[in-house]
Amino acid sequence: MSNETTPANEWGDWSPKPADTTTPHRQSVLVLEHLSDSQVEAYLRSSGLPADTSWAEAALHFTARRVTALQEAAAIREQTADAAPNLPAAAEDELESAQVVGRAAGQISQTLSTWCGIAGFVIGWGFLVTGAVGMVPGLHVLLAASALCLVLSALLMFVVAPALYAQGQKASRAALFEWAVHRPGQLERGLPGLHKRVDQTATMGGSFCLGLISMGVGGFCALMGLFMIPIALLDQQATTWQITGILLAVGAVLLLSPRLVSAWSRWTMLRNDELDEAVSWVYSSAVPDGDR
Repeated sequence: MSNETTPANEWGDWSPKPADTTTPHRQSVLVLEHLSDSQVEAYLRSSGLPADTSWAEAALHFTARRVTALQEAAAIREQTADAAPNLPAAAEDELESAQVVGRAAGQISQTLSTWCGIAGFVIGWGFLVTGAVGMVPGLHVLLAASALCLVLSALLMFVVAPALYAQGQKASRAALFEWAVHRPGQLERGLPGLHKRVDQTATMGGSFCLGLISMGVGGFCALMGLFMIPIALLDQQATTWQITGILLAVGAVLLLSPRLVSAWSRWTMLRNDELDEAVSWVYSSAVPDGDR
């Protein structure tokens, strides 16, 4: 497949097309690795392949069917280049069926994600109110409540809510995989209704919070370690030197950990991008983003 981008047409901006950055064979490997043994068996049955088909033969079969599906979708795009975009009837039924399956699987997690975001927003207002009232003489105890509200609000909005949303998307993806392996040619055509980059929001939010916490705690430990150095020089006790060394070591590790977290985040998103591309629906550019 070519790595060149294709101009947009009435079907929307579909540059680059699915599979333009990862070869179809690499896509087949990613998809088959993602399937469980029972799902592989179901895929072989729906594809008309013998149950004893080797993994390599199944990957080659997937590759050939994927290329054919992409070519058929491209031919339809060319035919409708001068007309209003119109999905084939079979593709419309496919999209509707997949949306039902995906939404049912991820509904609970996504609802919880929404309510966590709302709760975090409300608690955030509690942080502002208690912080303002806590400035009044005699009510300084409310400043502690304000700090607690700030921590809870940040966790709910930037960690818990995105993580639950990602969990819902993972559940939808798992349900769509199970749905697809029983339908002839469905895996090769892709998973309609799948939201891409399911872990991006959760990964970015979690990385930001972990990095912020690591920087804060690491900075505190490093400063305390530096403060302990002259005390250790005067005290000349092994325990004092041990405490100093531990503080400096913990501070150094925590201050350097955001780099490791960032590297992990990039690896996670790259891996997700490859899998999302491998199972992207060949007709996804023909429907609005919210319905894909």
